[in-house]
Amino acid sequence: MFEEQVKVCLDVAAKMGASYSDVRVNKIHRKMLRLDNRGSRVFNDVDLTLGVRVIVKGSWGFCGSSILDNEYCKRVTERAVRVARAASAVNKSKVTLTEEPTLNERYSNNFIKHPLKVEDQEIYDLLDTAVKTLKESGKRIKSFSATFQGFEEEKLIVTSEGTCVQQKLVGCGSSIQGWATENGNMVRRSYPQSLGLNLATKGYEWIQEVDLINNATRIGCELEELLDARCYPQGFSDLLLADDMLALQIHETVGHPTELDRALDMEWDFAGSTFLTPEKVGLKFGSNCVNVVADATISGGAGSYYFDDEAVKGKKVDLIKDGVFVGYQTSRETAALLGLSKSSGGMRAMSGLHQPLVRMSNINLLAGDWTREEIIKDTKQGLLITAPLMEIFDQRRRTFTFSGEIGWRIKNGEIAGVVKEPIYSGQTLNFWHNCDAIAKDGWTLFSSGCGKGRPHQTVRVGHYCSLARFRNVLSRCFE
Repeated sequence: MFEEQVKVCLDVAAKMGASYSDVRVNKIHRKMLRLDNRGSRVFNDVDLTLGVRVIVKGSWGFCGSSILDNEYCKRVTERAVRVARAASAVNKSKVTLTEEPTLNERYSNNFIKHPLKVEDQEIYDLLDTAVKTLKESGKRIKSFSATFQGFEEEKLIVTSEGTCVQQKLVGCGSSIQGWATENGNMVRRSYPQSLGLNLATKGYEWIQEVDLINNATRIGCELEELLDARCYPQGFSDLLLADDMLALQIHETVGHPTELDRALDMEWDFAGSTFLTPEKVGLKFGSNCVNVVADATISGGAGSYYFDDEAVKGKKVDLIKDGVFVGYQTSRETAALLGLSKSSGGMRAMSGLHQPLVRMSNINLLAGDWTREEIIKDTKQGLLITAPLMEIFDQRRRTFTFSGEIGWRIKNGEIAGVVKEPIYSGQTLNFWHNCDAIAKDGWTLFSSGCGKGRPHQTVRVGHYCSLARFRNVLSRCFE
């Protein structure tokens, strides 16, 4: 996979005085099928890109290209070196990298049925049946969409240290959404999640497991209930977050705050920094039942991979252990700045045209000791929320306000009616300190397209979690 072009890049970098260089070649094939009120559409594209990073006189330089012939590879590398030289003239600090083993390996994830090799007609039939089932579930359902996406991502990473790794990740995801209206009032319901397509590094069997058709009837009925739902009075009560809603909470108040580049003030673009600065390691972040890991190794996760974009093996690392903040997601550079011996393997880029950044893999809230049914029965007065709709947070992630598509009142341990678009707010530390129950059943994957950096980059990340309860949370609903 473009070994000759990679050699050109490494040779030019060495001749121009680079003390370190790495070259990434990314090839991504995506296919999306969408069915909605306007009809059906298919999108099929392949991106091939090259990225070159160098260290010259202690500073980084980077350049990328979508043209991969030898002459362009030479130009790209020369430009990366010039950028590094210019940076070294103004940078006071010099880049140091952790020592990592030299690797020569290949990796492909496991799957049963390649999603890009499934006939379009089979996928269309599935989407069409799902939307017909949805529409038949309620007379006031006016709009709908059903979407499938499959992808295959191939990557070659070679470094001047002698590492050469190749990785192929195959995956897919799907979703269905419906909108119902009456008298100017419009509501939305989504499945399996409201943010994106719930991508996983699994084969087409993942689409079959999600089961859009049988869940379309349920979300259609919930749309009808939402149109007739009453407001939820503002006040403090117990809050139960369903797994997909909890995934957003984890993403924004644990995932991003534990990215070490944010903690070191090296990254502020797109949603700010973090209050979890290095002196906070050891801080009591949440209750004793809160355990969160960053896990690139879990099979099938949206954010699972074998190598990151520095050719470091992905790892499972503790972020929050027994409620205590214990660690970060890191790169080779940021780990060295904190005095760590190894990177967590958390550097990824959107393509070869983008520089790698510290990115989430799968940020998972580990299962607790309760069942979902036990948590609900144990709740005297509360609100259960699912399907993220809105998110607001401050630039350090100290405070937040989130809302969901739908909620349910809980009275004396029983579900007691639908709530339209419920909202809840809180302070991050208080919120996680008030987590007193996490379900052990229903622990499953939700995905997110995570944005960061400038130029803006979006990558796949995942969150495994289950239902959890938080005491004394301020909640209300849209009037």
